[in-house]
Amino acid sequence: MFAADKEGRWGFGIPWYNDELLSLAYDLGRRLLPAFGTTTGIPFARINLRHGVPTTETFETCTAGAGSLLLEWATLSRLTGDPEFERVARKAFFAIWNRRSDLGLLPNTINLASGTWLQPEIAGIGAGIDSFYEYALKMYVMTGESEYYDVWREGYSAIMKYSRGPEGFWYRNVGAGTGNLATVYIDSLSAFWPGLQVLAGDVQNAIKSHLVYWNLWRRFSGIPETFNIATRQGVTLGYPLRPEFIESTYFLYRATQDPFYLDVGERVLHDLIRRAKVNCGLSTLSNVQSGEHEDRMESFALSETLKYLFLMFDEDNMINSDDQNLVFTTEGHLITLSQQHLKAPSEASRYFRQKEQNFCPVYQPTRNPPNVYPGEAYGLVQSIRSRPDSDYSRFITGLELSVVGASDSLWWDLSGRCAVPQPEEYVSTSVYHDQTSPFDFDLFDLDLDDVATRLSELLGAPMKQTPLTPKSFDYVLSIDGMTTEADKNLSASKVHRVEGGFMIRNITGVKAYV
Repeated sequence: MFAADKEGRWGFGIPWYNDELLSLAYDLGRRLLPAFGTTTGIPFARINLRHGVPTTETFETCTAGAGSLLLEWATLSRLTGDPEFERVARKAFFAIWNRRSDLGLLPNTINLASGTWLQPEIAGIGAGIDSFYEYALKMYVMTGESEYYDVWREGYSAIMKYSRGPEGFWYRNVGAGTGNLATVYIDSLSAFWPGLQVLAGDVQNAIKSHLVYWNLWRRFSGIPETFNIATRQGVTLGYPLRPEFIESTYFLYRATQDPFYLDVGERVLHDLIRRAKVNCGLSTLSNVQSGEHEDRMESFALSETLKYLFLMFDEDNMINSDDQNLVFTTEGHLITLSQQHLKAPSEASRYFRQKEQNFCPVYQPTRNPPNVYPGEAYGLVQSIRSRPDSDYSRFITGLELSVVGASDSLWWDLSGRCAVPQPEEYVSTSVYHDQTSPFDFDLFDLDLDDVATRLSELLGAPMKQTPLTPKSFDYVLSIDGMTTEADKNLSASKVHRVEGGFMIRNITGVKAYV
């Protein structure tokens, strides 16, 4: 596409070029077409370019693999005049979409012969599903054809309703038919999602979801392939230089112009140089904790990871100022269609959609509220790094469990003004727990007979189990066990109201009734 740029839009046109690359692309496309010869139209995942589909090829394929062909194949059809490529890619895309669950969710893997989903039917935004949603939206951006926007809108609505966690920062894998929590893992591929949200105009939710991956990067200087949100620990610790987090950072900077994202990019660049740079390129990290190298560099390290970093810092790059129907493929290649290759909407489509207003609001940064920053600071624009809710993402990624936690104290203070994280039900936590106590239980969950049993265990001798009459006592609590006066004017630094009760931050002087 760059070589054929006769109008000089990009500045890469080659005067003597005569569609040599397009001819090769057409030849490759013809060799790939037999993969689509299935009863459902869903293609085989692999094909031999000389001999066709092997007789031993599996009938199992994933949602992303079958549904992420439209951008390239539609472009090939429109540049060559052969409609077959776009036809089969479109058929495969809608063969997947038309098998969505009643909740509007897409599971991960499917039998391409029968069209039935394979167990477990888990839906989400990560590996095996991710780029289906990406291509639904980007196909609409590139072609303006509303049927793809309809898929995106319905699919995005289902993800936001069922997959998004209650705190709004991360996206879970759920049962496609039930919407119930299925796993508690974040995978690194899902870091593309904030960038896609930016493209869709949902910048505020993009900011929130990006903060989770940013705190993972801060903790590990890379993003592990999988992370357990319940234990707040990495599971699969490799980092093959994946670009998705950098991609989202780039899009968020373009949308907000907040220098916070340049700082994020600088940190990523510094870590890649420090940890991955070797004599012949960049090395995959087999373990983000130890920094051990693996002797390989994936192609996306060049086509995406470094490309998005470069574009982030090259403010005057023509890509950053182009407002036409330009999109990046899922492999980071620029692709667009000129006006002559676009299809005009049908008369029926124009009639039924004439009242639609598909416009996104302009991003408005948060400003300091008067009750938090009185006087001169009131009304000043806050950086995203200072958002009061940013500590949610810090908590669920376990940043305070790492060495980064101490140096992060300026932005994280239990007695500060930031919102207290509200973990979901699978995160084990207590409303009150005295760290100096030898008892490992929640004070408010015990009855008096249970107390006697716990004391027996502690003393190493049985206590006589006698009926106990419930009584009430009041105590003035302290950290060191010394007597102290009750604090009659509890501040937010000691007790903070949360949904369903209070969170005690400092017990000294708190009067408790048992």
